[in-house]
Amino acid sequence: MQHPKATTKMAGNFGTMNVDLLRSRVAQLAWDDEVPSIEGLWGVIKQSLHILQEEFAPWKPRRHLTKPIWWRAAMNKAIKRRNQSWRLYKISGSRLAWTRYTALRNAAVEMVRTAKRNYELMPAKSAKNHAKKYYGYVKFE
Repeated sequence: MQHPKATTKMAGNFGTMNVDLLRSRVAQLAWDDEVPSIEGLWGVIKQSLHILQEEFAPWKPRRHLTKPIWWRAAMNKAIKRRNQSWRLYKISGSRLAWTRYTALRNAAVEMVRTAKRNYELMPAKSAKNHAKKYYGYVKFE
């Protein structure tokens, strides 16, 4: 099971932002009351906020993993063991190597199926109490 490599996107670095300093800078801004329309005033406000966002929350690279949320490291190990067992079977061609390969293959497939099934059942069971989890899952799929 091959996955494409992770992609890199840019996102605002809001975690290290100094909120108190940002609030003081917003309070110092001179909002133009001379703008004739509401749309013009909104444009001024929006532009000022974008400038402050660039200053206080600069862009940083955000790594986007392409593996599913339910994927675990144990699955990677099981798939690597399965592939190694397949290579050994192809080299030797013995019945013992084939039995070992099929056992590892079945275990890896079962592990992936179980993890995916458990992840898909989680939002269904908690949809009423945890609506955010449910709609996050619906958006993800």
